[in-house]
Amino acid sequence: MNYVSKYPGSLGEIFQGKMKDRDLLLSFPCDIYTEVTLKEEKRKDLEANNNKCYEFLKAALKIWGYERFYEDFIIDIKSDIPRGKGFASSTADICALYNSLLKCFNKSFSEEELIKLAVAIEPTDSIIFKKATLFQYKDGKFSLELGNYMEFYVMVYEGKRLINTIDFNKTSIGDLAKLDYLEKDLMEAFNKKSIRKLAKVSTDSIVLNEARLHYSILNDVIKICEDRSEENTSELQSPIRSRM
Repeated sequence: MNYVSKYPGSLGEIFQGKMKDRDLLLSFPCDIYTEVTLKEEKRKDLEANNNKCYEFLKAALKIWGYERFYEDFIIDIKSDIPRGKGFASSTADICALYNSLLKCFNKSFSEEELIKLAVAIEPTDSIIFKKATLFQYKDGKFSLELGNYMEFYVMVYEGKRLINTIDFNKTSIGDLAKLDYLEKDLMEAFNKKSIRKLAKVSTDSIVLNEARLHYSILNDVIKICEDRSEENTSELQSPIRSRM
């Protein structure tokens, strides 16, 4: 029998930084998906692809007392999410697999269980939560729900680099920037449902952390945003031109 689940990826971190000495991130799900099919079939090749998902499968079965069935499943993944580009493809795969496992074994969803299983494999994106949540992504020991996800359009520039989340976090890339000063703006963004304020928080976050991961296009994107902001402000301040 087959058990199928879909899960969205994300478009990188809306926020990532150090707050109160915790390494935190906040991501939003987006309209790109992975589809994971859990097949009840004897697996011949134990060195299959999708290693992270097979690690997750083994760990979940062990917790539930079904480890003896590990070789009786095949995981098939069909995904629209780019790999190694910061779109949370691995987190999406793992969440979809977890939901398929719940169907297979008639289990109830457990946020605590999912966090424990996911962070044991790799640093995990905050799209595992149903609502926008600040998340201590390396060990899962802290989370703070901020509110419902806001909806907005995003223009994406996809780079050529491929990044392995596990390897990246093991390298000496330096600490996250201390961004406690953004906490008030972040809370206000959700209290007021302000995409503009959220964008400001996101921009500060990426700029102050660029030493860890450089984006060659960042300055150009910021310049485009500044130019558009000036145009909009000018139009608002010129009622004669706005009526023409």
